[in-house]
Amino acid sequence: MQTFEHKRVLVTGGSRGLGLGVVEALVARHADVSILAGDATDPALAELVLRDVRTSVLVLNAGTMPTMVPLDAHTWESFSSNWNTDVKATFDWVQAALRLPLENGSRVLLSSSGAALEGSPLSGSWRER
Repeated sequence: MQTFEHKRVLVTGGSRGLGLGVVEALVARHADVSILAGDATDPALAELVLRDVRTSVLVLNAGTMPTMVPLDAHTWESFSSNWNTDVKATFDWVQAALRLPLENGSRVLLSSSGAALEGSPLSGSWRER
């Protein structure tokens, strides 16, 4: 994909942070950008939105804020909450894109926090910064 001009792009998590930066960059490149408003963890919404928008670029960026406590203060439920939300939502959206399917030449972009590689003090990393 050489250019985003006039491409239909759908961004989950596009209202703040990295997702908002992606939206701004795409708009500057004249893409036709839609931002998901709704529960990104709802698999029925994923299918409905993808059928309606017929995107050629899907940017999966939605994510929840981690519970901000030291690791030894977490319960399994609080520690795994982001996994059960963020990874499940990504799984559901990719599955919906494959089932639809998206048109030939479409792209699906997945984003993740750097905490996936090195941990984070926000989600219970033992490493001091």
